[in-house]
Amino acid sequence: MKWNDEGILIDLKVHGEKNCIIRVFTENNGLCSGLVKGGQTKKIRSSLQPGAQLVVSWSARLAEHLGTFQVDVKNSRSNLFMGEKLSLYAFNSICSMITSFLMDREDQNVLYTHTKELLEQLEKGEGWLTDYVKWELLFLKEIGFGLELSNCAVSGTSKNLSHVSPKTGRAVCYEVAGPWKDRLLKLPKFLFLSNDLTDISASEALEGLVLSGHFFLNWVLPQYNRANMPIARSSFINALTAQN
Repeated sequence: MKWNDEGILIDLKVHGEKNCIIRVFTENNGLCSGLVKGGQTKKIRSSLQPGAQLVVSWSARLAEHLGTFQVDVKNSRSNLFMGEKLSLYAFNSICSMITSFLMDREDQNVLYTHTKELLEQLEKGEGWLTDYVKWELLFLKEIGFGLELSNCAVSGTSKNLSHVSPKTGRAVCYEVAGPWKDRLLKLPKFLFLSNDLTDISASEALEGLVLSGHFFLNWVLPQYNRANMPIARSSFINALTAQN
């Protein structure tokens, strides 16, 4: 069995003296692991860094086998590791979320496209906080736990949306939230005011991550039989808090 694809290098582990096993989030074949023969040699190892955009060829005798990767680096994304530390924390969080909650070899074309776009924004080093929060909300949707933030669950209006029900994941407007707003989650304005709003503060980003994090904790973790969110995501939030 064999297929060719393009993908993002998410993780790499040493396997023996000369080889390594990599996990690649691919465009058409989802998250996939494979052996890279000679992956620990200087010629190959220097280019195999997490975040790299790869052209890959995977082959195995049977589909359920680990398989072997032939790789060609399309973009090393070295800028990810040369910019501000917050971008690196965000990148590590992205990788940890992917490895923690995506099933191997399950097609995630939409999430892959947005992940690639988010990494491109991280490379640029500006205006990516909005994209990161939206990426987590998209992640929830693509694994089956999407929120409904386009209109009020009670009145149906799309105006003055201000909060989200912690039980249903549906938005409510300010007028409806009224006396119950202390029991509701805050809906950050940047998520609905304008699709062009990219320059948000650390505190606004944290509001968005509190929202997505609530549903990861209460909806996703129980289904995955996990007790905690990935440590890398917590480290990213701590880094954001330090900038707040």
